[in-house]
Amino acid sequence: VVVVGEAGVGKSRLLHEVTRAAERQGWTVLEAAAVPYGRGAGALPVVELLRRYFGIGERDAVPAVREKVAGRLLMLDEGLKDVLAPVLALLDALPEDWAFRALDPEERQRQIQEAVARIVACESRRAPLLLVVEDLHWADDGTLGVLQALAARLGGARVVLAVSARPEAGPRLGREADVEIRLEPLPPAPAGALLDALLGDDPGLQALKGLLVERAAGNPLFLEESVRALVETGALAGARGAYRLARMPDRLEIPATVQAVLAARIDRLPAEDKRLLQTAAVIGVDVPLALLRAVAGLGDEAVRAALGRLQAAELLDEACLFPDLEYRFRHALTHEVAYRSLLQERRRALHAAVVEAIQSLDPQAAGRQIDRLAHHAFQGELWEEAVAYLRRAGARAAARSAHAEAVGRFEQALVALARLPRRRELQQEALAIRLDLRRALLPLGRPDRILDHLAQAAALAEALEDRRELARISALRANHFWWVGDPEPAVAAALRALGLASELGDLTLETTARFYLGQARHALGDYREATACFRAVVDVAEREIGIGRLRGLAPLFFGAWLVRCLLELGAVAEAREQVERAARL
Repeated sequence: VVVVGEAGVGKSRLLHEVTRAAERQGWTVLEAAAVPYGRGAGALPVVELLRRYFGIGERDAVPAVREKVAGRLLMLDEGLKDVLAPVLALLDALPEDWAFRALDPEERQRQIQEAVARIVACESRRAPLLLVVEDLHWADDGTLGVLQALAARLGGARVVLAVSARPEAGPRLGREADVEIRLEPLPPAPAGALLDALLGDDPGLQALKGLLVERAAGNPLFLEESVRALVETGALAGARGAYRLARMPDRLEIPATVQAVLAARIDRLPAEDKRLLQTAAVIGVDVPLALLRAVAGLGDEAVRAALGRLQAAELLDEACLFPDLEYRFRHALTHEVAYRSLLQERRRALHAAVVEAIQSLDPQAAGRQIDRLAHHAFQGELWEEAVAYLRRAGARAAARSAHAEAVGRFEQALVALARLPRRRELQQEALAIRLDLRRALLPLGRPDRILDHLAQAAALAEALEDRRELARISALRANHFWWVGDPEPAVAAALRALGLASELGDLTLETTARFYLGQARHALGDYREATACFRAVVDVAEREIGIGRLRGLAPLFFGAWLVRCLLELGAVAEAREQVERAARL
């Protein structure tokens, strides 16, 4: 079920009511929300759903995560043993030596999707299951892939997958959705009925109701927040559903947008409550209590008292009691407005404080909370830490086949690097990130951007006078030009790489450059020169595999290209001999 509507139109409220009703009827309910910084994170809402399902706390060490996952899966169904590796990989708790790590990224992603679907199907046999993912407009491709797989595979299971999104997100679950509920702004009559429920039926309120209906343009959150604002400013007296007019507010006293209503309401909070709400907004939509306490720098009693008042004001809710107490903003708009109400310098300082608090509370945070650390380090202008965290976050996204998200993280890392003074080690880091970007852009089919990053990497290698990196980049440029069907510059780049590699005495680089040169010669129809290149490459590969310095299928791959060239030249007997050598290997 996809619930679509503008901010404040009632998506969260509808899902809240459905969730509470499901819990009363004995359903298992798991909830998560996408967050803006999660666009670069690999399937962050899915990870959150799994963490809640397995009872994993923010500070659980990797061994504890493995134990909880294995124990829960065994209790659920012994046949789920084979989903352990994909689940642990998604939770960043997979042992280094497990074979799952060696799989092709797309195959890993397919197995992760299959694992989540199987767990959900098994759990739904115990009790009906409601999965809620809010704010899908902020979800990354990894999250969408898992949710699409769930929607496509669970037709016969007792499962409701309910997601919400703003209209600009488009049909993010595509045709897999069984039902789309599009929430439109309320027409005047239902808007009036909502105000009757909020204010009561005192005849003296009619003019005010007309003014509110006109200003709100059918947005229920605007109506609710406007009523709260009028109560707080003394224009209304009484209790919910039985208010009376204390004074008629001027038209200008009612802000023109729901964001303005929320901003004014936040400004009226007691100073301590406002500071705590703003601190919570910097942490995110979901706010772990331990992290909030550490960043706010207040005593436990003061924090809990302020949280109680913010809950009573319906700005925050308790979102999770176990394994760690966690709060959530009642509405994403409240979070956005509270965050924007901070001055830039205060916001920067709080982001930096969040990084320090996470590192202090969770010594293994760099493994488990890398995306959160990357986001806060960048926003906190902790540039060196941001570079390190963003690069790790990008590598993790790439490993999960979230290639667009990986590109975003690597590009952010380059922005952070540009804020640092020019030092040799930082230039080396920039060069490495450019090559990371090449690998992430390859599956996205963006040759123009790849060539630009290779050119920038070459310029950095020249400035560093690093001939080995220059040879490597020249070889990659040769491969790139061949890939896009431009073999002449591929030949030039390969010859440069070959010359540099020969001067350095680097056999691996020399073999790589010669192979790319062979591909470019083949594309030009120069089969004799190409054959000479591939013969040399095959001889080196077979010698290296013979003394145990090379493993895998590289000699067969090189040999296949040699066979293609030999057949073009009519050397069928030699081609057959090469095939037989390959079969022996």
